[in-house]
Amino acid sequence: MYTEVRPGADARTLQSEAKKRKFLRHLPLIVGGTLLLAVVLMAVFAPNLTPHDPARQNIIYRLRPPAWVEGGLPQHPLGTDHLGRDIWSRIVHGSRISLQVGALAVLLGGAVGVTLGLLAGFFRGAVDAVLGRLADVQQTLPFIVLILAVVAALGPSLLNLILVLGLGSWVNYYRIVRGEVLAIREQTYVEAALAIGCSRARILLRYILPNVLPSIIIAVTLFVPQIILFEAALSFLGLGVPPPTPTWGSMIADGRGFVETAWWMSVLPGGVLMAAVLAINMVGEWLRDHLDPMQRGR
Repeated sequence: MYTEVRPGADARTLQSEAKKRKFLRHLPLIVGGTLLLAVVLMAVFAPNLTPHDPARQNIIYRLRPPAWVEGGLPQHPLGTDHLGRDIWSRIVHGSRISLQVGALAVLLGGAVGVTLGLLAGFFRGAVDAVLGRLADVQQTLPFIVLILAVVAALGPSLLNLILVLGLGSWVNYYRIVRGEVLAIREQTYVEAALAIGCSRARILLRYILPNVLPSIIIAVTLFVPQIILFEAALSFLGLGVPPPTPTWGSMIADGRGFVETAWWMSVLPGGVLMAAVLAINMVGEWLRDHLDPMQRGR
């Protein structure tokens, strides 16, 4: 890649343009990282940021608008819901559930999918065939339908939600890792390691896994928003974390009958959900552009 020198352009202009291009390349990371950091800090310091118990009801102050709207109260900056619960406190505490489910479900699904992908791509043969058929069977069922059926059978709870979303998403990581391992296995350094008698476990962990790690990191950052959206969808349908624990999805569901009279009940948690998903997606896109050699070459 080179910089075209235009007639009359001086060194200062070229340097300024180079800085501008560099800033634009890192803009998704700056914006997305800032939003993501704000959501993470909000979840970590939730008890210190909320003036009210998110589950406490106070019918006297029900359906109060945000503080900047006429009729709003300073002690309820984002208003209250139909039961008089503070919207800000519920949004902040709801971020804990979304991030916890997203992180733990991705770690569980990633651990299972990466492990099976490494085994299938390296050993091939019967191991690859069995795992491949298992992955095909799971992919014949729509993901959301499978999750709805399992959660409805097991009952709504935080643990069941994490297990279902994690174990239901292992195929995504399995496909990515298996494909890369099949290509890496044919490299000269892997064949040399096999020839000198290195154990298969050492080859997998020392020579193959580090080369697959960038793709795993990209996959994780791109799948976390999907898991968060699935959790919100299940909570919206009443199959997520049971009340009175606040979640963004359940808050949106609570406000669907008050859209015309109390728009803040659904719009504000929905906006925070959208910002969190957008932030993680922007960070994931930036990582893909900088870690994927195919993208760097464009």
